[in-house]
Amino acid sequence: MLQLLRLEENYYNFSPTLFGRAKHLKNVSYHPDIHASYEVYYCLDGVITLILNGKTLILRKGEAVLLPSYCLHASVSKTQSEAYDFIFSPQSVPHFDQWFKNKTTGEPVWRYDPSAVDLVRKMLIDRKAPDAVHFTAGVNLLLCDFIDANAFVEKDDKQTSAILTDALQYIDGAFRQRLTLETVAKGINVSKNYLSKKINEAGFSFPQLLKFFRLSHAEQLLVAGSDSVTSIAFASGYSNIKTFYIDFKAHNGCSPLEFRKKSLATSLLPVPPI
Repeated sequence: MLQLLRLEENYYNFSPTLFGRAKHLKNVSYHPDIHASYEVYYCLDGVITLILNGKTLILRKGEAVLLPSYCLHASVSKTQSEAYDFIFSPQSVPHFDQWFKNKTTGEPVWRYDPSAVDLVRKMLIDRKAPDAVHFTAGVNLLLCDFIDANAFVEKDDKQTSAILTDALQYIDGAFRQRLTLETVAKGINVSKNYLSKKINEAGFSFPQLLKFFRLSHAEQLLVAGSDSVTSIAFASGYSNIKTFYIDFKAHNGCSPLEFRKKSLATSLLPVPPI
């Protein structure tokens, strides 16, 4: 189990669709994860190994990487490392999101302008309770540097990443119900065997993907409210509470109630919209 040491963690919630999170991390290691939001890592020190949709990338001091929506990712540091981690919803950057949906870049890692990083830090890390204007300004500054530093081409719909994105979006809308690989394949108009092959090429299996979505949803419910663990398990697509407890502890290294306690202890209260 990869361990994550959280130094600082700020959650910003301006509306049901506009939200973000800025974190200052040391010893940057995450278990495999997936979510609908964009994510940017900036390496302050050390070396961070990232696995994105089955591909390995190395992030060194002064470098940043953008993780697209529905990107299967994990990270690990074998030595001391430090990084900023910014997560933001597609709805918070609608123009970029619409433009980037049909684009791809051969090299997602880029060297970030230090002066821009310093400004983003002041907007999103140092400012404990930023308003929506500062939040969106900081995120857009991140993305402007990303665009300026990279060359983009139109996506090929037959690429593994495009097929995975379609599959993951389908799972995201249906994980609360009984779901099979065959159902997802039919929903995105590909064969079951072809979809299975593409998922395996990314280093995962269909049951793993389904589990990621269900556990991610459960984590959100645990932090956002006071519902019982049993009701959260059922609301996240689990039909067996024992299986939920086993999966949750294997994924997070703690029980659901311990996760809730730790998260509430480190999270800021939601910030109202301006």
